Amino acid sequence: MSIFDNCMYFSTNQLARHLNSIADEAFKKVDYTATQGFTIIAIGELDKHSPSEIAEVLAMKPSTITRFLDKLVKLELVERAYIGRNTQVNLTKKGYEALPMVKQNWKNIDAKIQEMFGSDLACKITELSALANTSYMEKNQ
Repeated sequence: MSIFDNCMYFSTNQLARHLNSIADEAFKKVDYTATQGFTIIAIGELDKHSPSEIAEVLAMKPSTITRFLDKLVKLELVERAYIGRNTQVNLTKKGYEALPMVKQNWKNIDAKIQEMFGSDLACKITELSALANTSYMEKNQ
């Protein structure tokens, strides 16, 4: 038992570090991060094409998404098109080819998490985290 067990900040950050190491392991064979993988999924599967749409879906700042997109453009996984003042982001052929592997990496991460915590606890943690995030977003818009 740690003196910090009753501290949400400490506990969630500790859990996040564990989850990040699982995600890093799953994505170590590619040149992009797990979160950049979510970006690829948002563009390819969710049909989100503007940086602001992608930022909203991933609950991230547009400046962070811009950095992710810069990296993915360099890797030739996405391309930007400029339509007037708007930017549209699309997967390249290489990006669409990478999409199944990205989705498989996330399945592997989920399987590892369920193995570590058990299915019931993993589901509860996910539900409570989503609820906490939604509550926070609603109160801080």
